[in-house]
Amino acid sequence: MVSLPSGGKVSISAKLWAETMSTALEPDPHRGRSVLAYPARSSDPHVFPLKDGGQVDLLSYPLAETNEDLAMLIEHPKNSLGWSVVVRLAEEDMAIILKSPCHRRSFGIPTVAGFTDRGTAGTPVS
Repeated sequence: MVSLPSGGKVSISAKLWAETMSTALEPDPHRGRSVLAYPARSSDPHVFPLKDGGQVDLLSYPLAETNEDLAMLIEHPKNSLGWSVVVRLAEEDMAIILKSPCHRRSFGIPTVAGFTDRGTAGTPVS
């Protein structure tokens, strides 16, 4: 997990698609706020559907002023190594994440991208 309190940019290895689950993390709008469409899928993570009909770049943070969302990025099977680079602009640093090919299945292990920015109104579940 990488914290991006001042925003950031992400670069990733080739993915087949990005997708959200069938329902939002917190479907009750009084307990949380999601901005991504559920369910949704896009072959381009720079153009992902929002629930209001717009689009957002999953690789540029923050997605919204307040939100709680989760998307999975499905690794392309041709990749011998899955990778992500997260650049934290204000902190002037980066995190490099590598995924070993020995843990791959038919589509590999997905990259799970959590987008949380004051989007939960209730107490988090532990």
